[in-house]
Amino acid sequence: MSLLLNLLVAAPVFRFAFDRSKSSIYVLSAFNIFIDILHNSLTVSYLAPSMITNSYLYADFRDTSISIIIGTIFRILMEHRKHHPNPNCNKSFFSYLL
Repeated sequence: MSLLLNLLVAAPVFRFAFDRSKSSIYVLSAFNIFIDILHNSLTVSYLAPSMITNSYLYADFRDTSISIIIGTIFRILMEHRKHHPNPNCNKSFFSYLL
């Protein structure tokens, strides 16, 4: 659900982010939405299917290079979300859903 909502609002926010007559908050929001889309895409395409099938999708075991690369990307994106929350939805009900 979060991926779908981020994709729906991404186009208008990206358009406003590069319009000089609009507020600069759109630039921050666009970057956060982009990181959320990457994080949610990785979760939907790799993490959730791996949990459902109880196996690694692109490798036979944990220590292969593809598993390490995907894990590293996932961790970097998760750290970014932790230190840079979305400024548009702080202290609201929707921040708990996204």
